[in-house]
Amino acid sequence: MKTNDDSLVKRRLRAWGALPQIVRDVFGTEDVNAIEQAINRFCAEHLGSPVAVHHFFDVGIGSVHGVQLEDARRVLVKARRRGTSRAHLAAAQKIQRQLAQLQFPCPTPLVGPSVLALGVGIAETWLVAGARDDPHEPELRQAM
Repeated sequence: MKTNDDSLVKRRLRAWGALPQIVRDVFGTEDVNAIEQAINRFCAEHLGSPVAVHHFFDVGIGSVHGVQLEDARRVLVKARRRGTSRAHLAAAQKIQRQLAQLQFPCPTPLVGPSVLALGVGIAETWLVAGARDDPHEPELRQAM
């Protein structure tokens, strides 16, 4: 993975003003290069291909990283805190896999709960299904 002075993670950090606590908890650092390297190692080890481009980075109950691998696959890597139940994540992926096999429009799990930095990571196919709006916007919040 090529790193640069204006990586996606660095741009998101500037927009947020500070790195969210969940990211520090999962990765054990505020060093964005180390965070990107951890995602790259996870992909290389568990998916057999390193990251070519880091397209997406967001935070909620964990951090989500949309990446394109060097083998051209588009993957979402989800990183959660160390104490997250692996059994719960595995059960959710089992259901998700069954739905995907039935042609339900959902991502296909690729990597079950595995060590990612100081936390737990999973990976799934990255489906692009239109624009992603801000759920904090009143109109979207009302629709939800």
